[in-house]
Amino acid sequence: MTTSSEIAAAAASILVDGESAEHALTSTLRANPGFTREERAHVADTVHKLALHRGTLHWHLHHTLLSDDGRVASRDLPAVLDLFQNPPDNPAWPTHPVERLAARRSLPCWLAEVWCDALGPEDADALAAATNERGPITLRANTLKTTRDALATELADAGVATSRGSSPHALHLAARANINGLSAWRRGLFEVQDEGSQRITELCRARPGNVVLDYCAGAGGKTLGLAAQMNNTGLLVASEVDARRLADLKGRLKRAGVTVATPVLLDGSEQLPTAADVVLVDAPCSSLGTLRRGPDVRWRLQRDRVMAFPALQQGILAKAARHVGVGGRLIYATCTIHPAENEDVAAWFSAAAPGFERDRLSTLTLMPHRDGTDGFFAACWIRNSLEDVHAHRGAC
Repeated sequence: MTTSSEIAAAAASILVDGESAEHALTSTLRANPGFTREERAHVADTVHKLALHRGTLHWHLHHTLLSDDGRVASRDLPAVLDLFQNPPDNPAWPTHPVERLAARRSLPCWLAEVWCDALGPEDADALAAATNERGPITLRANTLKTTRDALATELADAGVATSRGSSPHALHLAARANINGLSAWRRGLFEVQDEGSQRITELCRARPGNVVLDYCAGAGGKTLGLAAQMNNTGLLVASEVDARRLADLKGRLKRAGVTVATPVLLDGSEQLPTAADVVLVDAPCSSLGTLRRGPDVRWRLQRDRVMAFPALQQGILAKAARHVGVGGRLIYATCTIHPAENEDVAAWFSAAAPGFERDRLSTLTLMPHRDGTDGFFAACWIRNSLEDVHAHRGAC
């Protein structure tokens, strides 16, 4: 197995230079081309954890291992690595709830404050602890080509063990595997999709023959799920402002055997359905529900940027609502854990859109520590008249 010197080099670039986990890992592996597959996996796992826990490690450095001149120095790294591998049983964490959460669970202070205010210190601590654990790799069986049970059998025959999720088409991998090398992947029998994301699609309740608009389609994971719900019949429009993501979506649609979907670039000249049965707004958001998917995400986010999302989301939701037909269903969804982007936006829309009635039974809030999924929120409305949305602000 690799010596501690390679890990120390990665730790230095992460903790001293502030380098991302991806860059630290790439540099370490390039400098050691002779690593075995097991050694590469060990380094990757350790670098991921170092980057994820950098906030806690910095706290320990400044309270127990700080150098004489007040700087984090490379000579401290052996002690840091020992601390990383053998944390103390009862460190003297800060007494203030926000400071304690930030130090103990490796969070930026502003985020620790947001979660403490929203959930209370105890629940916020459980949430933060869950975001420090890697989430499962979950597949969605493509029911246009197979069933969940048939897919599980084929994967098992290929040496990939799975277990059923609570969603009807979800399979969790028992261990990480090279799924892109599988015949089932090449034939479009499944997509990688968190179970929470799958449950958002289920809330849409699209039916064969429906007119459906995926207003912020992104890379198209939910578009593919909607096409399966519709059994590839009707009209499914996937609109997006990013041309590169739409180009990627076209390849995914082909591999999955989806023929019902039409990708549309939102550039001001687009033609979208005006009386859709279902409109999904999977809005741009701070993505605080997906922190366990990448160790650097929490450190790249800035409070001001996060606080700017609700105005943007309101504008997008108001525009998308115009495409819902009477009796149609509007779904607003995010992958964040932030009340201002979730329930506050939903409450704003309910007040600003008298032509829509909130479907309270379809409100969805998913949390890593409670549900085992990434963090998601969804609110649903039924349109009962053509009265327009009033006083919206923001822009798509």
